[in-house]
Formats: sequence, C-alpha cells, structure tokens
Amino acid sequence: MYFVQYVVNIMNDDLTQMELQFIEDFSLLMIQDRFPRMAGRILCLLLLKDPEPLSAPQIGALLKASKGSVSTLLRQLLAAGLIEQKAIPGERREFYGSGNLVIDKLFVAMQMLAKAYVLLIDKAEADLALAGKALSPGLKRLRWAEEGMLEALPVLQRQLNERIAARQKQAQRVPDADSSAESKSDNVTAAQSGERFQW
Repeated sequence: MYFVQYVVNIMNDDLTQMELQFIEDFSLLMIQDRFPRMAGRILCLLLLKDPEPLSAPQIGALLKASKGSVSTLLRQLLAAGLIEQKAIPGERREFYGSGNLVIDKLFVAMQMLAKAYVLLIDKAEADLALAGKALSPGLKRLRWAEEGMLEALPVLQRQLNERIAARQKQAQRVPDADSSAESKSDNVTAAQSGERFQW
C-alpha cells in the first residue's frame, strides 16, 4: 500500500517552474558534453528527486517525454556510468537514481582529458625532435599544467568525497523543524507540571 501511494504521489508531483527552468539550463550544459538534451533533462530530474528513485514511466510523465525516448536515453546514461538501477522490494519494474556517480564520472572525465592532452603534447614533442625543432614554451606550460592536474585530481576527489560524507552526516543530525517544535513544547509542558527527564 505504501509503495502504491508513493507512486501516485510521484506521478502527481508536477515540477515547479523553477525546477523546470533548472532542468532546461542543466540540459544545455549536457549538450556541451555531447549528450542529447533529453538525457540532460533525465539526469537533472534524478538529481532533483534524489534519494528517491524513479521508474521510466514516472520520468516520462514528469518530463512529458515518450516512452521510447526515455528508455533509450536511460540506457545511454547507464552505459556512461552517470546513473544506476535501483531495486524496490516487491516491485518488478526497474527504477533509476543518481548519487555520487555524477561526481565520480566528472573526475574520471577530467583525468582522461588531462591524460589525452599530455599524450598529444608528448607526440608533438617527439615529432618536432625528429625535425630538429623544440617544443614551444606555450605547449610546455600546458603539459606541465595537465601533468599537475593528473597528480592533483585523485587527491581532490578523495577530499571532496570526504567533505560530502561529512556534510551528509551533519545533515542527518539536524533535527526536523516539526519534531524540534514538538520537543520544545513537550519540555515546556513537563517543566510546568514539575516533571523531570533523565537524559
């Protein structure tokens, strides 16, 4: 019963204008990474709904996209390692979500790009050496920068993951506003009645 109600809530949960605009802006960034615009919309939607997973029909309903388009792009996002499948007990349909996968994928992409630059400049230096020429100062600076990035990225990724984990723990410790108000009310009532609590 809970799952059915959850599905109904998701399907009826229309996106706000602000969320729709954010999804569109996000999808434009994804185009620069050679991803279809709808793939960017799907990824952004899953990030907005995190940690709740969504099924393909739910994604299609929220984004007003066709079943075939959503299915194809979900496969592409899975293959790219940007999203993951999530199982819900008692439900046969496949659900999708995105946690830290996007962040990890971003670091992998940056490392691959930096390595590609270094290899390309190394090849240019070897070709120039055969022609009796030296590598230009500009290309040398670029290679040094990319080599430094290759060394720094793993450290930065580890530090970022640690910071994210710490912030998640901190967020879990923050009391809910309603429960905090109820707690204060209970304490006032107890004080008025002369009760004492053992902490």
